[in-house]
Amino acid sequence: MLPVNQQTVLETDNVSYRYSKQPVLENVSMEIKKGSFLGLVGPNGSGKSTLIKILLGLIAPDAGEIRLFGTPLKKFKHWEKIGYVSQKANSFNSGFPATVQEVVAMGLYGQMGLFRFLNKTHKRKIENALEQVGMSDYKKRTIGELSGGQQQRVFIARALVSEPDILILDEPTVGVDAQSVQQFYTLLSTLNIEKGMTLLLVTHDVGVMTRYVSHVACLNRILHFHGTSEEFEEQNLSSVYGHDVTMITHGHESGGPL
Repeated sequence: MLPVNQQTVLETDNVSYRYSKQPVLENVSMEIKKGSFLGLVGPNGSGKSTLIKILLGLIAPDAGEIRLFGTPLKKFKHWEKIGYVSQKANSFNSGFPATVQEVVAMGLYGQMGLFRFLNKTHKRKIENALEQVGMSDYKKRTIGELSGGQQQRVFIARALVSEPDILILDEPTVGVDAQSVQQFYTLLSTLNIEKGMTLLLVTHDVGVMTRYVSHVACLNRILHFHGTSEEFEEQNLSSVYGHDVTMITHGHESGGPL
């Protein structure tokens, strides 16, 4: 368990949002502590992506408050503290003429100035980010030469290069093959446990929750559950998903398929 005095990285307080007159989120309150790994799950249309957009300041909630590192969202300025990896696998243009190193450098544009000149510090950060995701040997390759799983590692490196305090991933394994998905979750676990990275992962893979994450939030317009992964294993999710849900533990350790 996390220490009770551990810093709160992200907090929502009774957040609500509507599309037109249709409620999408209602009174959602949760928090993410420094060093934790939160899995956000829920059925399609449950409001997960909307909540992520609110947390990233892309849309404003109709009610409630968001605090990032103790600062109200409206006053928050240090966006370099937040890394973001989106659903890219189905939409990325594999013909994009950029090397792996150039793609990762995009994560530093806010620090590089008008002419986007890479100095020694920037290059060192790029090397460190690629090393963290095991892609140092591919830095001169074009992004289109890589597999879906390798591309996703590069996009994580792009999010890590600014040295954020929290990494938010919105269903990042969509369109990625099963073996790469397994390696991907292992990478996230390493970043969390060995590097102390705070993670927020949005996923449909309910079974992976109890294998890797420390905490789970289950959302379907309202927050149905928010607690530890051990407590989540005991939940009956049928009322959330509208049908029976079977918790499946995948054979990650044995190298079996997801």
